[in-house]
Amino acid sequence: MIKERIENILFLGNSITRHGLASYWWGVWGMAADSRDRDYVHLFVKSLKGQGIKVEFEVYNFFAWEGMAHDRAEALQLLTPKLSENLTLVVCQLGENIQSAEGLVEDYVEMFAFIGKQAPNAKILMISPFWPMPEVADAARLAAEKTGTTFVDITSLWGKQEFMCPKGYEVSGDDGNRHKVHHQGVLSHPGPKGHAEIAHRLMAAWEGTRIVDKTETARMSTLLHDSGSYEEIRPKLLEQGRVDRGASHRDIQHVIDGLWAYREQAVSEGEFDTHIFRQQMEKVFDESGYRQKLLNKKTEILIITDGGVGDFINLSASLREIRRIYEGAHITLLCSARVKALAEACPYVDELHLNSKNFNGGDFLAVYDWNIDFVTRLLCHRFDMAFVFGTYPSAYLLAYMSGAKERISYGKENHMCQGHPYAGIYPAMVELLTIQLPYMVQSTNAVDGYLGILDNFLHAPVKNRNIEVWCLPEDVAEFSKIIDRKFENNA
Repeated sequence: MIKERIENILFLGNSITRHGLASYWWGVWGMAADSRDRDYVHLFVKSLKGQGIKVEFEVYNFFAWEGMAHDRAEALQLLTPKLSENLTLVVCQLGENIQSAEGLVEDYVEMFAFIGKQAPNAKILMISPFWPMPEVADAARLAAEKTGTTFVDITSLWGKQEFMCPKGYEVSGDDGNRHKVHHQGVLSHPGPKGHAEIAHRLMAAWEGTRIVDKTETARMSTLLHDSGSYEEIRPKLLEQGRVDRGASHRDIQHVIDGLWAYREQAVSEGEFDTHIFRQQMEKVFDESGYRQKLLNKKTEILIITDGGVGDFINLSASLREIRRIYEGAHITLLCSARVKALAEACPYVDELHLNSKNFNGGDFLAVYDWNIDFVTRLLCHRFDMAFVFGTYPSAYLLAYMSGAKERISYGKENHMCQGHPYAGIYPAMVELLTIQLPYMVQSTNAVDGYLGILDNFLHAPVKNRNIEVWCLPEDVAEFSKIIDRKFENNA
């Protein structure tokens, strides 16, 4: 029995996180959000609750830490009553009011260490400054790297009109009235779409997904092309929190550039042509080494599934069978955030990534952009094969964009997807597979439907077709207590 998921969160920030009443601001919430429930804090909490997670949270304006440049450690004592072992997450949004970056890395490190000691069970997420403050942002990033803190980069949002608060914009107030924003200080804050984007990036960091937008991609491209050899710039890339498992960052960047280039072409031509997309990207993948077999390299396998809890349990037999056959492989599982609790306990995978975006037939480019951001985490593996157990067309697209040499799933006659609202798009997306398997009509249930991919691919019977449910030790302990109480009551 899996107990209820609970997130106990402390938000520490400045006026972007919480601002009090003033002559120019009329509500106690994140400044420039048009209502309390639309600042980044409440949008993030809403996203968590949407996944069935119970959320308890507190929001604290910790401007005092920013302002005490002479001794920020003194301000940390203000957090003592708010920190405890009950916290599971601490979000820090601090930096905009810092005047000098001198000694700032040490100040951030000291704050993260203080939080870690007082709240030992909490993950820490550090949000970069929204304002253009590169020295402060670099200090926060480096301190996060030193302490294992997750860094949430929002620096690219500044100056983009859609994310800023527009002059004359109407917001709600605690007095029940609507008010127009004219104060320059408020206008320098993220507007409603800015708060929504911060919440989105925070959610991605919480799920373990790294957001890399096109601005950052272009910035990295300049770094790669203008700053000498890969070995010369590698320390800077590592400082930015990037990893190098198999593919060099030059190779990864070449693929990302190719994906963006085709996006611009598709927008210009008004259509996404699978054949042309694959033709152009195969050249890019080949140039970057993704189509060559590497010697003395551990087999890398990607498994993609996008279903809910029931689908994931039905997939358990397939996960076990893939591990049995490829015993020494490094297996990466990409699944929906909805099954996070189950997936974290799965004993058959080595690495887990959560994807909160499914296909939206009305906005294909949004899904394409999301996939570009997402595959920056996957391209480093140089996957040998990808098994797609998907019910959305985006699963096939993501498998291709991951760079996997072999991409295996059912072909156009995928009976598991019949009746799906986007079923008409499948014929185009399955063309991105290298191995299109025939659906086994004798598959009468979802378990056999998933196992059918292995049956067809391996041309050998699956050893064990039973499904499993995995539990973490704390789940087992909780279940044992319930059973013990049941027997005591019956005694």
